Amino acid sequence: MSIHWVPTGVSRMNAKWYISYEVCNHFSRGVHVMMGAVSPDSFDTFHSYSNTFQMPFLTPWFPEKMVSSAMDYATSMRPEFHRAVIDTISYYGWKNIIYLYHSHEGLLRLQSIFQELLFTNESLRVDVVKQISNATEALHILRGIENTNRLPSEALAKTSTLKILEIGRMYLYGGKECGVSWKVLRSSWSDDNDYDYGYVEWEGRVGLGGREWAPKHVVLDCPAALAHDVIIKHVQDVHMGRRTYHYLLSGLAMDEPWESSIVEYGAVNVTGFRIVNPTRRYVRDFLKKWTLLDADSFPGAGRNYISANAALMFDAMSVLVDAFGRMLRKKPDLLRPSSNNGNAGRVNGTREVHCGTGPDFKEPVIPFEVGEKIAKHIRKDQRFPPPGHPYFKRGFLKEITVNT
Repeated sequence: MSIHWVPTGVSRMNAKWYISYEVCNHFSRGVHVMMGAVSPDSFDTFHSYSNTFQMPFLTPWFPEKMVSSAMDYATSMRPEFHRAVIDTISYYGWKNIIYLYHSHEGLLRLQSIFQELLFTNESLRVDVVKQISNATEALHILRGIENTNRLPSEALAKTSTLKILEIGRMYLYGGKECGVSWKVLRSSWSDDNDYDYGYVEWEGRVGLGGREWAPKHVVLDCPAALAHDVIIKHVQDVHMGRRTYHYLLSGLAMDEPWESSIVEYGAVNVTGFRIVNPTRRYVRDFLKKWTLLDADSFPGAGRNYISANAALMFDAMSVLVDAFGRMLRKKPDLLRPSSNNGNAGRVNGTREVHCGTGPDFKEPVIPFEVGEKIAKHIRKDQRFPPPGHPYFKRGFLKEITVNT
C-alpha cells in the first residue's frame, strides 16, 4: 500500500481548482482510498469526488450534519457527540447558555443540538451566539455582557435613589433609544456613620438572567490552544467575575494537556470531553511507543500524550489496514486484474479512475469498481469485539465512550 499526499493549505480562491486537479491526478494513478484531515472549506470538494466516483474517503472529521445518499463513501472517525453536550447541559440544569464558536464546525454542532432538542421535552435558551478567532474577542464579548448586567446597579450607586425604589415597578436606565428596562424584585438600605449603602435585586429585559452576578454558562467550541488562552485571560482580567462562570468545552479540547502548574485553570469551573482514554491497555501500549519516537521525524511524538485529531488519524490508518487485510484474506485476487482483460487500463491491479467524461462532458462517469466493497469493509471494523460489529452509522463512528 502506497501513500500519496495532497496538500490542502492553499488560498480559498484557488483551493477548489487545486484540490480537483490533485484528486483527479491521483485517481489516474490507481488509488484505492482517500484519507486525511481536511478543512471545512475543502471538505465539500473531497466529499463530492468521493461519492461521484465511489472512492472511499476516510477522515478524522467531517460536518456532523450533511446530506447523504443511500451509500455515502465518506467515513468519519470522530463520533457525533452533540448529544453529550445536551446531556451535560441537562445534568447541570442549565436553562440558558452563551455559545462561542471558532469555526464552521462549531456552528454545525449548535445546529445539531437544536435539532436534537426538537425530539425531547428539554428547552434551552441561547442568549448569545458569536464566532471568535482569538481570546481577546471572546473576553470582549463576555465583558460586554457583564457591563450590560451592571447598568442598573450603576444607576443605583446613590442610595438616595435606592431608598425611593418601589418593588415591582419598571425603571428605564439610559434613555428610550438604548436604555435597559428593569424591574425591582427586592431592595434594602442601611445608614452607617460614614456612608450609606444598599442592595438591589433586579430583573431586566436586556442581559442574561437579569442579575449582575448571575451564573453564566459559556459553551466554548474551539481548539484546545484557544480554550486555554480564553480561560487564562479571563482569570487574569480583574474586572470579570470568576465563580459565576462555568465553561463547557464542546469540542475535544480535554484530550490536549492541561498543565497543572497553570493556576488559572483552577480558578473557574471547566467541563469538557475526551475520547482518548489513557487507562485502556491499547492506549497505554501505544503511548509507550509514541514517547520513544523522534519528534523531528514524527511531529507531536516524544510526549506521553497525543491530541484527539492525531489519535483519530492513527485510528483511521488502523481501520484501513484492518479492512484491506480482511478483504485480501477472503479474496486475495480482489485488487488484481482479471485474466480476461489483462493489464490494459489498470494501475495497482484495478482499473484506474478517470475524472474526464469526454470533450463534451456527456459521457457517463465510470466509478471505482471495488470502491463500494472497500467502503463496506471499512465500516465493519473488527479490531475489537464483537467481530463484524458495524461500528459506523451514517458514516460516523458510533457506540464510543466519551469521558467528561
